[in-house]
Amino acid sequence: MLLLDRVIEAGRLYAVAETMITKNSRFYCAGQGVPAWVGIEYMAQAVAVLGGVQALEDRDPVPIGYLLGTRNYRCAVPWFEDGCVLWVRCEEEILDGNGLGAYNCQIAVGSFENDGVVAQSRLTVYKMPAASKT
Repeated sequence: MLLLDRVIEAGRLYAVAETMITKNSRFYCAGQGVPAWVGIEYMAQAVAVLGGVQALEDRDPVPIGYLLGTRNYRCAVPWFEDGCVLWVRCEEEILDGNGLGAYNCQIAVGSFENDGVVAQSRLTVYKMPAASKT
């Protein structure tokens, strides 16, 4: 299930992706939009973008990742409304040698400027090391 529309930018330790809320968006509810709890999955997919960028830079296979949990998901809106453009940013806080990582994530409406942040959380993710894939 792909929920993000495009990658805006990515570096070694961060990624920013975008999605537009429309009536064709997964989880869309007519007259309301997409429920705010879906923001956790938007964030997890931004982490996956970052993992893919890092793997490509290192010339490794793109890893399989598993969302283990979220801490303090806070969202200022109950719904992401029809027509709004969401920017989803994740930053790698820590990644240990066994593939366990923590990522600080935010969702903004339109951009991260002018206090556009509407959601934030810290995700814990397990990124399967390439050696374990055999």
